[in-house]
Amino acid sequence: MSWWKTLFGISIQEDAPKQSPAFDISDLTENKDHLYPDAARFVISTGRCSVSAVQRHLKIGYERATRLVESLEDDHVVSRINSDGSRYLLSEQQRQAARLLPSRVEIERQRKSEELALRTDYLSEKYADQSIVQAILDQKIWEGMTAAHLFDSAGEPETIDQKYMKNKSREIWKYHHEGGNRFLLRVTLENGIVVGWDAKG
Repeated sequence: MSWWKTLFGISIQEDAPKQSPAFDISDLTENKDHLYPDAARFVISTGRCSVSAVQRHLKIGYERATRLVESLEDDHVVSRINSDGSRYLLSEQQRQAARLLPSRVEIERQRKSEELALRTDYLSEKYADQSIVQAILDQKIWEGMTAAHLFDSAGEPETIDQKYMKNKSREIWKYHHEGGNRFLLRVTLENGIVVGWDAKG
């Protein structure tokens, strides 16, 4: 290589090893997956943050590798996923800034809390009785509840069997299809009022 430098009078700098941002493995939060520290060491030492890289290195399934990378995000080791699907290793300064932001878990908890507040307001406006509102929020079924109560509590049925008789109508609302004509929940309504149900499992 020295003859090349002499001939052309240029300096060629050897590639310096990449410096990984300092991170103490002991700073990781407790994780149920025993491979979590190994995933962290691999990502920190190589700077390769993709799920597929972790999957190949640890020889595990894609879903498990995804959970490990997401845990590294929660621990501020890697960035949140970019619009192009990539991530990068965070520097110490970036980690400090990331700690001031809400975590993915906190964001999801906040979203669910806001959804619950909106649903509670909607049900309270629709039904004046707070005991009914709470029963619906708890997804309960009771005799005497109306079809509207049932819809708000259990959601839209997968199918409805209808039978109209001389003095009344009967419907069976079916939920959680298990194959064939098997459903885990069947609720019977007569003239729009729940008169019974059969729950399996």
